[in-house]
Amino acid sequence: MGHFVTVIIYTDRIECFYDNKKVATHAKKYGNHEWSLCISHYTKTLTRKPGALRQSLALKQSDQRLKKIYNSYYTENPKDFIALLEYISEVGEEKVYDAIHALQKLSPLDLSTDKIKLICERNTVAQETCSGDPKIIDISNENIKRINEIFGIQSTHYQKEAIL
Repeated sequence: MGHFVTVIIYTDRIECFYDNKKVATHAKKYGNHEWSLCISHYTKTLTRKPGALRQSLALKQSDQRLKKIYNSYYTENPKDFIALLEYISEVGEEKVYDAIHALQKLSPLDLSTDKIKLICERNTVAQETCSGDPKIIDISNENIKRINEIFGIQSTHYQKEAIL
């Protein structure tokens, strides 16, 4: 609070800048008394009053997918949902939605922010690991083949880890 921002108004949107960095973009509203709210701007406030989330205008104006996730999994645990909102602002919506989709396939009734974070981080580590040096991958596959021969296990050639 108490900071000056620069606002640029375009025909279809409004962009807000603080310290020469874009901090918000909102679709321009043309009617009287219309509000354009972004729920990620209210996470700090909602952390102090998580009960206000259920009736908040920011949640009502949110993406349909986000509202569905809240209504399906978080109505009894708004603090966990607020933690999810903070995580979305860190890693991006699509990464989180992909993780939620994967978790819904495994256990459609049991979803939590910790599990979503785990899937997101696991996928990030798997992508970094699988994009390694081909020479190392070949040597690793050869070592696995030798170990399988020692123990009499039929060898299966794995190219990459199965990702949820």
